[in-house]
Amino acid sequence: MKKKIVLYNPQAEEFRPFKGIPLGLLSISRILNKEGYKTCITEHFEKNVEEQVLEECKDSICFGVTAMTGYQIQDALKMVKKVKAKYPKLPIVWGGWHSSILPLETIKSKYVDIIVRGQGEETFTELVHTLEKNQSLDDVAGIVFKKKEKIIVTKERPFSDLNTFPPMPYDLVDVEKHLMNYDFGKRTIQYNASQGCPFRCAFCADPEVYKRRWSGLKPERVVSELKVLKNKYHIDAVVFTDSNFFISEKYTIEFCKLCIKEKLNLKFGGVNGRADVLTKYKKSTWLLMKRAGIKNILNGTESGSQEILDYITKDITVEQIKDMVKIGTEYNISITCSTFIGLPGQDIEKEFKINIDLIDSLMKINSKNTYFFSIYTPYPGCKMYSESIKHGFKQPKNLESWAKFELRKANTPWVSDKYANMAEQLCVYYFPILSNQIDDIIKHHGILLRIPLKIGYQFFRIIAKIRWKLKFFSLPVDYHLFKYILYLKEKL
Repeated sequence: MKKKIVLYNPQAEEFRPFKGIPLGLLSISRILNKEGYKTCITEHFEKNVEEQVLEECKDSICFGVTAMTGYQIQDALKMVKKVKAKYPKLPIVWGGWHSSILPLETIKSKYVDIIVRGQGEETFTELVHTLEKNQSLDDVAGIVFKKKEKIIVTKERPFSDLNTFPPMPYDLVDVEKHLMNYDFGKRTIQYNASQGCPFRCAFCADPEVYKRRWSGLKPERVVSELKVLKNKYHIDAVVFTDSNFFISEKYTIEFCKLCIKEKLNLKFGGVNGRADVLTKYKKSTWLLMKRAGIKNILNGTESGSQEILDYITKDITVEQIKDMVKIGTEYNISITCSTFIGLPGQDIEKEFKINIDLIDSLMKINSKNTYFFSIYTPYPGCKMYSESIKHGFKQPKNLESWAKFELRKANTPWVSDKYANMAEQLCVYYFPILSNQIDDIIKHHGILLRIPLKIGYQFFRIIAKIRWKLKFFSLPVDYHLFKYILYLKEKL
């Protein structure tokens, strides 16, 4: 009897191979893994990955891939085509954000047999059981599949409490290859403590995928699992990948108190939180957060315009954003602020100036905070998506077209290359140079390389500071030189 499944984690960006742990694939594997199934998770960065996938698939129940919109679809399709050519009868299962949001369009591809929609732990488990027994898929809730020439959409599966699922089976991947080096930890692992978000941001696909539902692991379970990961993999820090970790002050207090009580001694970064929620926390809670090891909070700042924040139903104020940065500075917790421009129907030049002015004011509060600056991308399933179409956005019509839809580029007719290039310059050059990011990178190099790097970066920092002060970003010769040096450094 077959007791094996093969999963593939495709590359997210063409020129930036990210080696983060494939938590989505681990998540859908955890029940099956506990039941004794062999789960083979293959990764895009492994040598001879195509040969490995084809070899493993020969006695597998199915082949599964996950994909976000964009290049990840392109890489997934490349692998699926090879599997389909060699094993035409092997069921190909797609999951992840894109196919969950556009299941009826995605299923039309000849390289897609079955789609798992939304929360996949129970759905994928039942699907594998059904495929293994060669039974009808009609009663498997939460999927879309082809039945001869007909497309079948089964009933929606209820959203389950994460606490009913087994722990993530980290041992299914080579964790050592996935550990990352951050300013708050040299051996940092990714971890997910919750799914979903109850808020209604009009540009976000989360409300469509999880229907504004949220489920989080109990604080005692989170701390217990982190303790296991620390002892097993000798980690010193954790990046939380939750859409919204700081769901309530009570939850935060319980988690922090347990970290302190259990002497976890881990640092936490990338912990996603909202300004309206965090600014209402008591000072004693912020102190607990500091003592528990929270070093960095990721915040969806979005815009420096209150008009824009209201337009995208963010339900926060500009003053709350500034107050959160002030409070974080007081407790030595850095805030990573993520902003974007290029919304439909807006004046992009005005958006750019307002966001730069906001970031400038936040830098004056804390010069060591970090920032993301991106171009708004119409994402299917969002409320803002229909607005984009009204303003001239031409939506892709099939899976292959979505594969060319890069989230870091200008994909709308009202955004010029000028602003797309500026967004890249800010993220690659100005923000790392003006904050402490470059200094932290230099620390991790040997003494022989550290000295010339420090001198070189100081040269660029002087120029970047002058440019930033004057808000003069034209003729970016220094940026292109800096980017070329980064390229050479990666080749060494």
